[in-house]
Amino acid sequence: MQEAIMQDAIKKAYGPALATLIRLTGEFDLSEDCLQDACLKAVETWKQQVPDNPVAWLVTTARNRATDIFRRRQYHQKSVAPFLELVDNSTDTDHQQDQDILRQHIQNDYLCLIFTCCHPALALETQIALTLKTVAGLSLPDVARSLVVGEKTMEQRLLRAKQKITQARIAYQIPAPRHLEARLGAVLKVIYLIFNEGYSCSPGENAIRESLCQEAISLAETLLKLYPENSEVLGLTALLHFQNCRHDARISPEGELIPLAEQNRDLWHQSQISLGRHLLDKALSLHHPGPYQVQAAIAALHCTATSSEETDWAQILMLYDSLIRFENSAIIQLNRSVALAHVYGPQEAISLLEGYSQDKTLQTYSHYHVVLGHLYEQAGQVSESLRHLQKAHELSNTGEEQRYLARMIARLSQN
Repeated sequence: MQEAIMQDAIKKAYGPALATLIRLTGEFDLSEDCLQDACLKAVETWKQQVPDNPVAWLVTTARNRATDIFRRRQYHQKSVAPFLELVDNSTDTDHQQDQDILRQHIQNDYLCLIFTCCHPALALETQIALTLKTVAGLSLPDVARSLVVGEKTMEQRLLRAKQKITQARIAYQIPAPRHLEARLGAVLKVIYLIFNEGYSCSPGENAIRESLCQEAISLAETLLKLYPENSEVLGLTALLHFQNCRHDARISPEGELIPLAEQNRDLWHQSQISLGRHLLDKALSLHHPGPYQVQAAIAALHCTATSSEETDWAQILMLYDSLIRFENSAIIQLNRSVALAHVYGPQEAISLLEGYSQDKTLQTYSHYHVVLGHLYEQAGQVSESLRHLQKAHELSNTGEEQRYLARMIARLSQN
């Protein structure tokens, strides 16, 4: 039990601690290396009790390590002089004051790091990848998988991004409102992907990593405090609350994945649904439509329906048609196909998805084959349904999804 509490505390503290270390040292790689050392020490030191402020503990420990490295390098450039001076002038009696200073900076550092990573001087995909790695603390394989890129390619991309930030002396700060638009799209996308990484099934993890979902919601709400009248920030925050309200209904007590249509809606958190509706109503009242508001509206229709059959699929399809005007991606079309099948029948949706038979991204995406498997079953084409479900089973990364697909395959094979 204590070990689980300790590991959770380290995971939650990692991002904010890294953000503060990067501000103090001015170096991404050094901060990551020193923080890894601090985390290893935490595993040993926190066995009995987690400190009151895990972030400050990690920052202090990692900062001491960074100081040793700076001194060994004889690295006394002006950019790190304030850092060395801060350490040199501190004593044990200053420890509490030091902790208080860190408390004041941590949350602001976290947002500053997000905006630093999402600087327009970097390519959009690089912005997103760097933020997922440094802010969300995702592993290299997780980041590569989220963005459908090879690990070696992603490793090189991240290395170049960090070098560019250092060489170009990109400011470590939250931009003025007039500069927000150039970065906000990437920031919102990052928060959305952090949530999805927690909400989706990931290799070697529980089916839903609640800590990542909560991290994304916390980031969205912090951003909302800075920009309370931004309709897309409101829309994304609403969307995350709508999605997260279903958390307790998505996995059975036996650890089995439960699809939306079969979920016990009494387990959905009504307080999150109410908050999502409030945020969405405010966003729509600003009359600046955007993709996150549309997705939130779709999620709201799911969350307020009493059953899958009672869901307003026609309106959901209209909203998807609106969404593709903002972003006509294959993944959005895949999600749209479910609504299309409910409104016009499975064959219409099958025709749409088979048009992506040469799309390499979708062909290696298990959910694409899951959806086609369901659609072919509805159309009475069992052999095609089995073919796609078996393909989905091969591509799936998690035991929960694999067991769910195995049950479907076994049921269809008996017919």
